[in-house]
Amino acid sequence: VEGANADFSPANGCNIINTGFIATGAGVLVINTGPSKRYGEQLRALIAKTTREPVMQVIHLNLHPDYFLGNQAFADVPRLATDATRAGMAREAKAYEDNLYRLCGDWMKGTEARLPTATLGPGPLRIGQREFELRELRGHTDSDLVLQDKASGVLFAGGLVFVQRV
Repeated sequence: VEGANADFSPANGCNIINTGFIATGAGVLVINTGPSKRYGEQLRALIAKTTREPVMQVIHLNLHPDYFLGNQAFADVPRLATDATRAGMAREAKAYEDNLYRLCGDWMKGTEARLPTATLGPGPLRIGQREFELRELRGHTDSDLVLQDKASGVLFAGGLVFVQRV
């Protein structure tokens, strides 16, 4: 789900991140939940419209607010991030909420940070019929996860790759 190639603003609802989901045969893996409760709810509705598989798990690729402030819509499933990302989210969540409210106004109504419920690290991950590889790098943040879906070759690079942006 492609975000705007722009800065946070009311015009784009703070939606400047690419999120994604993969139906695995056993359930849906969600990659990042977006910048707000509203975005997360819309993402969850899109998933339900796209597949009958239940959402099984969320993975956050880094600690930035547009990667996890949509978690309220995924409160019923495990939400995972690296130890460093989880600690950074806990440390910065209030400041992120305040800043995005300031930048995007009403788009952020009702948004409250929900942190990951568990941690994960680099290595192989199998869900249903899909195999993934997780790599932890540093660059955009101190802990950037990169997720590759081995079946399709799709790579979720998070904030490590910006095209015509920075």
